[in-house]
Amino acid sequence: MNAPESPAPLNLQQQLKDYEKLLGVLQSLGSSLEVEAILRQIIEAALSLCNAQQGATMLFDPYSQEIAKTLIRQNQAESELLDHYLNTLLSGWALDHKAPQMTDDLAATFGAKQIKARYQAIASALSVPLEWRGEIIGVINLLSLEANHKFGERELRLMKILAAQAAQFIANAKLHEEVFAEADRLRKEIRNKYHFHGIIGHSTKMQALFALLERVIPTEGRVLLEGESGTGKELIARVIHYGGPRKDGPFVAIDCGAPPANLMESELFGYVKGAFTGALRDKKGLFEEAHGGTLFLDEIVNMPPEVQAKFLRALQEGEIRPVGSAQAKKVEVRIIAAASINLRTQVEAGKFRQDLFYRLNVVNVSLPSLRERKEDIAILANHFLKKTAKRRKLRPLPCLFRLSFCWFQVRL
Repeated sequence: MNAPESPAPLNLQQQLKDYEKLLGVLQSLGSSLEVEAILRQIIEAALSLCNAQQGATMLFDPYSQEIAKTLIRQNQAESELLDHYLNTLLSGWALDHKAPQMTDDLAATFGAKQIKARYQAIASALSVPLEWRGEIIGVINLLSLEANHKFGERELRLMKILAAQAAQFIANAKLHEEVFAEADRLRKEIRNKYHFHGIIGHSTKMQALFALLERVIPTEGRVLLEGESGTGKELIARVIHYGGPRKDGPFVAIDCGAPPANLMESELFGYVKGAFTGALRDKKGLFEEAHGGTLFLDEIVNMPPEVQAKFLRALQEGEIRPVGSAQAKKVEVRIIAAASINLRTQVEAGKFRQDLFYRLNVVNVSLPSLRERKEDIAILANHFLKKTAKRRKLRPLPCLFRLSFCWFQVRL
């Protein structure tokens, strides 16, 4: 007769199965960057690993120690025993002691007065803190409702491992969500800053401009902005972008007079490694950077003639070819160009390509100078006075403003 097998191999086999299952859970957790999704995976895994009937994950604010988020999952809603009261009681103990707790007698652990009669159906309870960089950021609570199954060293060991890794995943996901929330906040702030109604001006010329912008902003047509220096061409370009259908895409701006003529092409279209001396790696051009958004070209009259031809082709074909590359790239960009002098006169003088001018001049927006809208001077002066006072935390002096403005009107 063969001797019975030793229990050790069975225990080892069970541990291997447990760790394989735990490894699968951790791999799944590592693929998610949403706190809610991670919490749901944690509680599902904990219930499965420990054969528990009810479970909850509670998160704390590490600074105030107040409850930040609770996710409860149970098999039968009508028999919910891990309610808010018990969940808070178990989590509070783990938070105070910064240690796991495993008990088969809630009344003995917390005192009979603390435990309601209906909790007597609970066979066993297990609480494991989620610790991140020395702070308790949450607790996993589990209940067993089966009298023949009480939590033991196996469940405690597995939950310690799960909690240690889960805390890191939760912290990473929270950071990820905070970064995206901040990016979204900044994006909205930029949109509000350049919102159409944020432009200052009550004059007849500005009202006509606003009426034109109301029709232009919802479209994706090319726009040519013409106006003297200081009339706010880039501001208007941003208003068109952030108020239009491409507001979620990038806004990329370039002053066509800034880069040297021999670098303008690579600045717009990019280049590939080895295209010229110093090209040590591939570099995206501004066209590609603005893909899906808006490319604003200030002082386009300064664009070199040889670049004008390639720029025209990019507009016609919807594709670019980086310097040194034989491969064309498709790009989808809205173009807004600006000039401080009348571009049509430059075409007539042979200094700007006529065909490119007509490609750009789909919608022409002329921006009035300040001398053409003197009635706006008062509200502009008042706006900048308040802005300066707010920045320097000073109280504006209305009487001083009126005297200064009267002097300014006399000078005009």
